Amino acid sequence: MSVEELLVEVYSVRNAAQQLIVRQLLHNVGIQSRCVNDGVFEVFGKMPYLLPNPWPRICVRSSDVPKATTICQEFDRRICDFHSDQDDDTLPYCFHCGEEVSIDATSCEHCGGKLRE
Repeated sequence: MSVEELLVEVYSVRNAAQQLIVRQLLHNVGIQSRCVNDGVFEVFGKMPYLLPNPWPRICVRSSDVPKATTICQEFDRRICDFHSDQDDDTLPYCFHCGEEVSIDATSCEHCGGKLRE
């Protein structure tokens, strides 16, 4: 990504792991990204409220915004919001393939991925 290209914020992360996952998802579909303000976790730790806009932000080229936004929204829908406002009958999913699995499964019946140690 060159300096001359206009970067647009598409996502605000809450922790370093979330940043790495979202950036990898973008990279997997050919979208280059940058993280702005990513040192905040090292400097302020659990006190980000000391800054006006504390959370690290993922930025992409303006031409990649529609596709990147879709990917970030899907990430939120499937991962971040999984535990909030879920019905009692909602099944957990396999983090390898994304398919639903039974709550006591140790491996995914769809892809064979190991779910627990």
